[in-house]
Amino acid sequence: PRVAHNLFSVIKALVNDGFEIAIDKRECTLRHEGDGYVLSAPGGGGVDLYLLRGIGKRECALLAGGNANTKEALRWHRRTGHPGVNAMRQLHQIYFDSGAVSFPKSQINDLFCEPCAFAKSTRLPFSKAIPKMATRPGEVFHTDIGVLPIAYFSGYRYFIVFVDEYTRYVFTFLMRKRDEVYHVYEDL
Repeated sequence: PRVAHNLFSVIKALVNDGFEIAIDKRECTLRHEGDGYVLSAPGGGGVDLYLLRGIGKRECALLAGGNANTKEALRWHRRTGHPGVNAMRQLHQIYFDSGAVSFPKSQINDLFCEPCAFAKSTRLPFSKAIPKMATRPGEVFHTDIGVLPIAYFSGYRYFIVFVDEYTRYVFTFLMRKRDEVYHVYEDL
C-alpha cells in the first residue's frame, strides 16, 4: 500500500512518448528516440518491479510528461473532478479569457483520461440461458471423490459422494482403492 517511488506505465512510455525498452536478465533500459540512454534498472533479486534511476531532470521530465498537446487540458480535467467534454468546454469558455486556463479549446476533443475510460467500461452480461435441470430423481448426479486423512476401519481410504440434482439427496460410499469407483457406480 505504501509506495516510496513513483510508478509509470510502460505501455504509455512505449506508445505515446516514443521510448524503446530493452529487458534482459541483468537490467531494464529505457531509451528515448534520438536521445540515447535515459534510464536503467538492475534486474533480479526476486522482485517483479524495477527501480529506475534517472540521469537527469530532463530525462525524468520526458518520462513523466505525456503528450504535450493535451497535457494542460488533462491536468484541468483531473483537477476539476474528471468532468465530461461539455463541462470542460464550459470551463474553457469561462476561464480562458481571464488566463486561468491556458490550453486551447481544440485540446478538449483530443483529451483521453485512462481512469475515466476504465470507469465507463462495463462487463458483458451473464448468459440468460437457463441450464437444463433434472426433471426426475436419478436423472442427473453430481459426484466427487475424497481421501480420508487416516484409514478407516477395514482399510477404507477413499469415499465417493453422489448428489441427486433433482432431490438433492446425498449418497456416500467408502472405498479401499480409487479404482472401485466404477463398481460403486454400477451398484447405485
